[in-house]
Amino acid sequence: MAQPVATAELAVVNTWLVDTGPLVAHLDGADRAHPEVTERLDDFAGALVTSSAVATEAMHVLGARRGGPRLLADLVQATGTTVHDLSRPP
Repeated sequence: MAQPVATAELAVVNTWLVDTGPLVAHLDGADRAHPEVTERLDDFAGALVTSSAVATEAMHVLGARRGGPRLLADLVQATGTTVHDLSRPP
């Protein structure tokens, strides 16, 4: 089983690939991972990258939460997250 990456090691990475779970956890205060994810994202000064499939899934999950999709859109815009469409070749 892989060991967790040390915080110091993460500090040198300037681009993070973000999946659905951390996006949802960051925006949903009831999510058990919310405190840790929020702390890490708030401390991160690099670039966030995700895919259109992840954005779609996060929108679906957050759709049950009042204002959830808008919060996700605002987060993507505020952080300058790059969303790639992986269904089309570059």
